[in-house]
Amino acid sequence: MEKGVINRIRTVLLLFILQFSTAFGQEVTPPLERKVTVSFDAIQLKQALQKIELAADFSFAYKTGVFDEKMLINRAYINKTVREILDDIFQGSILMIGKGNYILLKANPKTEGSEITIEGYVMNAQTKEKIPFATVYETQTLSSAVSDEYGHYVLKLSGENQSLITAKKNTFQDTNLIFNPTDSRVVSVFLQPTNPVIDSSITVETIDSTNFLTRFQRLKWLKFTEERKANMSNFKDFIQQKGQFSLLPKLGTNGKLSSSTTVDYSFNLLGGVVGGVRKFELAGLFNIDVDTVQYGQIAGLFNVVGGHQSGVQVAGLFNSNLSDFKGVQIGGISNIVNKGVYGIQIGGIANKVKGDFYGIQIGGIVNYNHEKTTGIQVGGISNFCSKNSNVIQIGGISNFSLERSKAIQIGGIYNHVAKNSSGVQVAGIANYAEKNYTGVQISGILNKADSLKGSQIGFINYSNHITGIPIGFLSFSKSGIHQLEIATTESLPIQIGLKTGIPAFYNSLFLGGRFTSSQTIFGLGYGIGSSVKLNDRNRFCFDLQSVYLVNSAHFDENYLNKFTVTYQFQVKKKFSVAIGPSLNLLTIRNIHANSSNELKQITPYSLYEKTTVNGRFNQLWIGGTVAIQLF
Repeated sequence: MEKGVINRIRTVLLLFILQFSTAFGQEVTPPLERKVTVSFDAIQLKQALQKIELAADFSFAYKTGVFDEKMLINRAYINKTVREILDDIFQGSILMIGKGNYILLKANPKTEGSEITIEGYVMNAQTKEKIPFATVYETQTLSSAVSDEYGHYVLKLSGENQSLITAKKNTFQDTNLIFNPTDSRVVSVFLQPTNPVIDSSITVETIDSTNFLTRFQRLKWLKFTEERKANMSNFKDFIQQKGQFSLLPKLGTNGKLSSSTTVDYSFNLLGGVVGGVRKFELAGLFNIDVDTVQYGQIAGLFNVVGGHQSGVQVAGLFNSNLSDFKGVQIGGISNIVNKGVYGIQIGGIANKVKGDFYGIQIGGIVNYNHEKTTGIQVGGISNFCSKNSNVIQIGGISNFSLERSKAIQIGGIYNHVAKNSSGVQVAGIANYAEKNYTGVQISGILNKADSLKGSQIGFINYSNHITGIPIGFLSFSKSGIHQLEIATTESLPIQIGLKTGIPAFYNSLFLGGRFTSSQTIFGLGYGIGSSVKLNDRNRFCFDLQSVYLVNSAHFDENYLNKFTVTYQFQVKKKFSVAIGPSLNLLTIRNIHANSSNELKQITPYSLYEKTTVNGRFNQLWIGGTVAIQLF
């Protein structure tokens, strides 16, 4: 095959593929909704249909004898849809079914005493424009339909009695009309806009504040059909019924209008969607309520409520409330409330409230409140309050209370409060309070506060500023004391140590030694102390210390315990001297050991001494201390 022929074939195939892709990529208006302008001057119906086919670019399909093809047509239509033209010609005697680019025409017999179908357009009474997604329903049976994107609706009715039909659309006034079984089955409905038309091309629309659909849009996983969304949007005032029963959404006694109906009792075999419940609702799997629910609601899997709820709500998995809740809420996994809660929440894993919370929260893992909290939180792992709180928090691991709060926190590991807060913190490991905290911190290891008015009790305490007393193995405050001390005593002539804390209560760590030609003794000491201020330069200090003694590389339970009273004189801002007496008690665990006689030599004399039966030696004397203190 020649190369030129191959190229031409490729070009033809490429053009075919592009044309095919373009045809399928464009959105084609259905034949029944295509607008045309045609006129018929006393021509037969068959010829009129051919003119419509040509004008709208589609084909009719029908059996001979379905209608009188020779009937004369003498009418004109300007910018009308094919459906409107056919409705006017056939007056509901023919069913029109769009299939691809074809319209099938079938007989539509009128039978008395059975279900009949009416159809038509919902239109703006002022502009005559079609209104999509309007609700049309029969008020007794609640049989309903929603106009499609072209404004067309199809509604099934009982053919036995007269029917009251209501049409609704958000931003339009409701319209009521009476339909008799003998009337034409083509019924167009005109709605008057709520707001007047300022210009023929512009209509002013407002968003109805009672539109509950906006709340459900927050639940991304909850998908509603366009028909369901339209019904939820179009009803400001719900239909009132005694009860309803559903197998699934849409398959129930209130049909497609269940989401726009409020009932006393709702029973859903598997699941259902209702407008609201006044007394009690039960479902095998799930309940979805657009508006208010009262008194009792139980579901095997989950409950979703769009409006206010009060009473008891129980779900095997979770409860989700898009408004506020008042009562008792129990979820196997979680409870989530978009606004405030007044009552009790029990969640197998978590509770979350975006509004104010008043009551008791019990979460298997975590409780989270975004606004003000007043009450008790019990979390298996953690509790979290985002804003002003007056709360008791009990967390297996941690508790957090942010912004201004009054909180009692009991955490297995960690507690945290924000600035300008008060209360009590008790943690297994650590507590942290931001600036301006009034209260008490108690922890197994660390307490930290920026500015504290109160007390700290922990192994290590830290603060930038404290008005109160930190009690622990080691306390440090930037506004307190942190002195390097060099001292000498009759027992350990050389000592260097650190005092840290506040004047009212401080800790001391020091290392001392006694070095002679015959002996070497080291002492590792720890103590607590307190000082009394006489004036700006003079203080009295009271220290209670214990020194672990080591000699000749022999480690044993030998201690020098002492109580010292010193007078401290502030020479300069970061330099002071101290001098004073001390009461000393030497305890040697085994006086009969060879190395223990060396320890006895640190005592200058004895006021009292005694050796017990088991060899423990105790000796008492009065000594003295001279020290200089830096920083």
